[in-house]
Amino acid sequence: MLLLNGLLCNTVTLLLLLVVVMVLVVLIISPLL
Repeated sequence: MLLLNGLLCNTVTLLLLLVVVMVLVVLIISPLL
């Protein structure tokens, strides 16, 4: 149960990082278009 919980936390953290990176990329690219 603890292992599953840790895995879930890691997955959520990775997803949040991915969303932040995508938002930053969009913010950087949109003025160039």
